[in-house]
Amino acid sequence: QDLAAYRLPNQTNRLALVFDPMADGVPFTFGLEIFEPGHKTAPHTHPSSQELFFILAGDGEGFCDGQRFPVAAGDAVAFPPRSLHGIDVSPSGRMYCLELMQPNDMFAEFVKAGQPLGGLADDDLCVLAALGCGGVLPGESSA
Repeated sequence: QDLAAYRLPNQTNRLALVFDPMADGVPFTFGLEIFEPGHKTAPHTHPSSQELFFILAGDGEGFCDGQRFPVAAGDAVAFPPRSLHGIDVSPSGRMYCLELMQPNDMFAEFVKAGQPLGGLADDDLCVLAALGCGGVLPGESSA
């Protein structure tokens, strides 16, 4: 709950920094990224970084260098340096991911240029608590 969270510049997704290279002296950025329902990532590249996602909840479609593929909870996705990539989220709900940028490649600086949000929102904490305990996510049926 004490993680610094930011809305990324000109986007609907948010990132809570778990490891910040400037504050923690590590060569990477690691955090919890939360995408709003229907989020569309603009195709982009990172000059020297691998970007990895582990999807905790939600689903959508990833794309990399012209290839599109489904992504959902339990999937791991790796985007190599200089690849044109992104993730588009289903309109049915938020997507929660662990995100790693190695090396940082100015990513933490980009994140911090966004809107500071303080910590994670209460509804996000509830989703994460349910995931951690094997509980049913809001809007899902236990049957």
